[in-house]
Amino acid sequence: MFREIYKKYNGKEKILGIKKEVFIGWTIFLVVFVIIHLIAEPTFVDDKKFRLISEKNNYDVLSIAIKRYSTWTSRFLIDLTNFVFISLPSFIWKVIDIVVLAFCYKVLAKLSNHYIGMALLICAYPFQHMASAGWVASTINYVWPFTAALVAFYILYKKKNEKNIIYACIYILLMIFASFSEIMCVLNIITLLACIYFSKKYDDCSFNIRWIILSIIISVGGLINTIICVGNKQRIPYEIKTHMPEYNILSWFDKIRICTVSTLQHFTSLPNILFLTFSLLLLILGWENSKKIYEKVINVIPLLLSIALSAYYFVVNVLINRNFHYVFTDIILKKGTKNYYFNYVLFILALIYFVSVIWNILIVYGNSKKRIIMILILLGGLISRFILIASPTMLASGPRMYFVLYMSIIWICANMIKKIKQKSIKTVIVLLLAVGIVANIGMVYITQIHQG
Repeated sequence: MFREIYKKYNGKEKILGIKKEVFIGWTIFLVVFVIIHLIAEPTFVDDKKFRLISEKNNYDVLSIAIKRYSTWTSRFLIDLTNFVFISLPSFIWKVIDIVVLAFCYKVLAKLSNHYIGMALLICAYPFQHMASAGWVASTINYVWPFTAALVAFYILYKKKNEKNIIYACIYILLMIFASFSEIMCVLNIITLLACIYFSKKYDDCSFNIRWIILSIIISVGGLINTIICVGNKQRIPYEIKTHMPEYNILSWFDKIRICTVSTLQHFTSLPNILFLTFSLLLLILGWENSKKIYEKVINVIPLLLSIALSAYYFVVNVLINRNFHYVFTDIILKKGTKNYYFNYVLFILALIYFVSVIWNILIVYGNSKKRIIMILILLGGLISRFILIASPTMLASGPRMYFVLYMSIIWICANMIKKIKQKSIKTVIVLLLAVGIVANIGMVYITQIHQG
C-alpha cells in the first residue's frame, strides 16, 4: 500500500493541492502527536492534585487561582488556564494541546522554511518530559507560554499587527499570557532587544519600535509581578525546605556548577537522539567548512563528547545500576572524593562542549547575520535553563524545564539539515530521527503505564 502511495505522489509538487513538503510535514506531525495524546491521560501528579482541589472548591477556578496567587504562584493567568482545563473532560485538553503544538510547529517550520525536517525534529522531542508534573500542568506551564510568545513574535516579524486590528489584539493577548511565565518574560525582553539591534544594523530586517517598546513594557510588568507576588515569597521557603535545604548556603559558583553539570547529565545520562543529531550535524557541516587541522579537531568535540558520555552512562547507569531515570548531580560535594573530581570533570567537559558548539556555528555560518541568530537562539535556550539558578527547584523541576532549550536545538538542527546537500547523509539523519520518534511514542506509553 505504502509503495503504491509513494509511486502515485513521487515527483509531484503538490498533494491534494498542498505543497508536497508541507503535506508530508503536517502528516508526520499530526500522526505522531495524535498518537501521543491518545496515550496521555492526565491522571497523576499535579493533574490529579489540581482536579481534587477543583472538585473540593466546586470548580470555582477563578477563586482557586486568586487564592493561589496570594499563597503560591505569580503565574495567575497560566494557573487559571490550568485549573480550567483540568476541570474539563481530558479530551478537550488533548485537542487544544495538539492545536497549540501545531501553532508551535507551523511558526518554527515557516521561520526555518523546512516543514519535513521540523516535523521530524519536533516529533523526536521526548514528550514524556511533560509528564513530570502531569500532562496538563506541564504543557500549560511550559509549552503554551512558549508558543504564545513564539506566535506573537511571528506576528511582529510579519508586521501583521500593524495591518489588522484583530492581529494587534491577538498579539497583545499572547504577550500578556506569556508574561505570566518569568522565563518567557526574560526571553521576550532579550528577543525584543535583539530585534532593535537587527533593525538598526540590517536594512532587510526592520521592526516597529513602538510595538517593541509596548512588548518590553508587558514583559517587564511580568517580571515585576513575579518579584512582588506575595505567593512567590511564601512558596520559596517551602521549596527550599522540601527540595533543596542546602540552597541558602550554596555559593553562586555552586549553583552554576549544579545547573551546568545537571544539564550535561540530562542530555547524556539517557540516550538522547536530538542531542546526538545536533552534535552530528555540527560535525558534518563544520568539517565541510574547516580547512585547518585544529578546526577539524574542534569539529569532532561535540559528537565525541556526546557519544562518550552517553556510552558511559548507558553502561554505568542503565546496564550496571539498572537505573532508567536521569542522573542528577550532587548538591554538596566533599573535597577529595571521587565524586568531587568527577563533577568538576563534567563541569569542564560541559564548558568545552559549549565553546566547541559556538565555534562550529561560527564556522558553519561564516560572517553572516544567521550565525548571530543561531548563537542568540542557543543562548536563549540555555538562559531558560540557567534562570533556575535563582530557584531551589533547579533540580526538582525535572526534565520539563528543558523544553525551551530543546526548541532552540530543534530550530538550529532544522536550519543545518537544510544546508546538507548529500542525500545519503540526509537519509542517515532521517533514520536517526525516525528512531527518536518511535522511542518518543514508546516512552510516552511506558510513562503513562508507570505513572497512571
